[in-house]
Amino acid sequence: MNRTAAAACSAVTLVVVALVGAGLRPARAGQSPASTAPAAAPVPAAPATGVARHELAVRIDADKGTLEGTALLDLDPSPARGSLDLRLGQGYRLLSVTADGAGGPLEVAPSRAAARPGPGGEAQVFTVRLPREGAARLRVTWAGTPPALPEETRFTRDEVVDLPGGYLSPKGCFLGGDAGWYPSADQAVSRFVLAADVPAAWRVVSEGRLVASDAPRDGRRVERYDGVNPLEGIDLVAAPWTVTEADRGGTRVAVYTLPGTEPELAGTYLTATAGYLERFTREIGPHAWPQFVVAEHILPTGYGMPSFTLLGSAVMRLPFIVKTSLGHEVLHDWWGNGVYVDRTRGNWCEGLTAYMADHAFAGEAVPGGDVAYRRQILRDYLEYAAHGDEQPVAAFRERHSRADRALGYGKVAMIFHMLRRELGDDGFVAALRAFYAENKFRRVSWDAVEAAFTRVARRDLRAFFAQWVERPGAPQVRFAEATAPARVRDDELRGEARLAVTPGWSVVVPADVRGIGDASFRARGTGLPDAEGRVILPFRIPYRGAGTPAGGTVELDPDVDLFRRLDPREVPATLARVLAGPADLVVLGTGRPEALQAAARNLAGTAVKASGPARVDREVTAGQLAAASRVVVLGLPAEGTPSAAALAAALPAGAEVHDDAFRAGGKSAAGTGAAACLVLEHGTDGRGALAFLDALSPGALLSLGRRVQHYGKYSWLLFEGDRPVLRETAPPPFEPSVPVEVIVEVSR
Repeated sequence: MNRTAAAACSAVTLVVVALVGAGLRPARAGQSPASTAPAAAPVPAAPATGVARHELAVRIDADKGTLEGTALLDLDPSPARGSLDLRLGQGYRLLSVTADGAGGPLEVAPSRAAARPGPGGEAQVFTVRLPREGAARLRVTWAGTPPALPEETRFTRDEVVDLPGGYLSPKGCFLGGDAGWYPSADQAVSRFVLAADVPAAWRVVSEGRLVASDAPRDGRRVERYDGVNPLEGIDLVAAPWTVTEADRGGTRVAVYTLPGTEPELAGTYLTATAGYLERFTREIGPHAWPQFVVAEHILPTGYGMPSFTLLGSAVMRLPFIVKTSLGHEVLHDWWGNGVYVDRTRGNWCEGLTAYMADHAFAGEAVPGGDVAYRRQILRDYLEYAAHGDEQPVAAFRERHSRADRALGYGKVAMIFHMLRRELGDDGFVAALRAFYAENKFRRVSWDAVEAAFTRVARRDLRAFFAQWVERPGAPQVRFAEATAPARVRDDELRGEARLAVTPGWSVVVPADVRGIGDASFRARGTGLPDAEGRVILPFRIPYRGAGTPAGGTVELDPDVDLFRRLDPREVPATLARVLAGPADLVVLGTGRPEALQAAARNLAGTAVKASGPARVDREVTAGQLAAASRVVVLGLPAEGTPSAAALAAALPAGAEVHDDAFRAGGKSAAGTGAAACLVLEHGTDGRGALAFLDALSPGALLSLGRRVQHYGKYSWLLFEGDRPVLRETAPPPFEPSVPVEVIVEVSR
């Protein structure tokens, strides 16, 4: 996840006395705030300016939880300089502002409200009246108390909840570039230099290049970074890390691990990171930064900043992260942290990164893995985003929910896949390389993506981008007739399949004819449905067999090359369907001992979102079960209850629930740590689901309730303790296809 955001503001009045200051050094704690000076006269409206370069020196006191800083701000060369809006986060005090050559006090007054809220909360915005003769540099001192380390956060594939924009604690600090921890203006990008004075046991990670790391002295250490390239903001992250590093082709590759982390983990990440840097340099162009650091974080994050990534301790130890998520974060040094995103007009980079990393890795891991990845995108979109209030891709900014992910990651990845089908592999790569080379370190929108692909394609792609980026929703595609008529003529089987597409969508519909001849034949639609949405797919297949061919079928887009709204029957019941919204009915099973029933009640109050209170199984009628679309059953229902009957009727073949074990999908889980989650079809419209969560001990049930949030694409889960025994998705109840009907022509 590429982390960028911005801050909102509240107005504060302040007067700053102009002093001609020199060297860059931390402000002293207790320095008198400038607000003790006489009140300033209102500052007339004047052309605003930005900061071209930030030279920051900060001192962090981990025990007191305070930050003190001095900033030398080189103003941009705008000829119309008159004022500067300085932003600083809540919890910080602006102590002094001086200007080179100023002969009197600088007037400072409240500014307008900031237009960009961010995770750092509302910002204080001060309008500084610059000297009439101009000022090339300001010296600003400030101090304050960053937020404390949060007690609980959640960062998953689908959701980001309660993650702070910054914190400071004795365990370390994370000060995000959007958290307002240093004074800045509203420029798009700027240059940064940082000197961070931290406890001696800590190391510092920031953007750009590590210039120097001073030897510890008097319990303190100073580390210096040069941002090297224009940045949207700068992050300061520090902790008691051990550093493992190497030079790979002139790039510093490093892994920063927390105390207690095994050295082998650092070696694994170092090797993998170097491989990803080489891969993406080859595919896209030279890496934009002189280093890449993988830093272990005490919070469960997966952040990608320019030249480094911040991965949670538990995240780093997951066996699949090195082969998947790490590459995603490295790729953000090209998309999002190499070419910046103009979020006012939509975020293209998350979906592009997911397509070139996660999607590509899936295809390399197993044959057909990329097809399965795209199919999951369509399923997630139907379950999470397609609920009548769909947003266009242009409205996506960043991920906070499952619906956001389905839109900004999933649909956008499919847009780039369709562009690849449109331009071919060579054209697609050429367009990406041109887009990167032309827009490095610039904030760009979908317009720049469109321009690069249009030039390489040498044809107008405006209609494509208008339809897929600016228009909400997705087309529905279905067979318009129950069969595909065909005739044998001149050693060929000639026929056509007729489909119906949502009117107003211009799409190329792929389909395969299978079961006739030696190989499948790819039939494609005309690409432009008529006014009523009808598409005709003709096919001609060599056929020299004796007699009339039989058994053929036409399958709709089996390789998932088109972004479309699935028929609900194409999507098996999975946890995604259950997690997409509050449960209509939560049933507490009473078929196990009281301790397990108590754990179920605990889950109902904490881990399960519901539209009403949970109900004991004996109180729930068959009619109430039938009327509910999303049903969650916590614990084994007592025999003879309608809930037990509904569960027994819906269990798939081979699934069994016993007093000492669970069985499903040919696997079993037994012992006190055994737990099962089975999501079953419920109702007849393909939209309902019954999720059954059960375990053989209270601890295992509570652990299961926490885990299921991470397994949205699965139908059946079995665990023994922390070990997943089974993770399987049920087959869909319906796949769109029609039989080929061969028409025999009788000679007269």
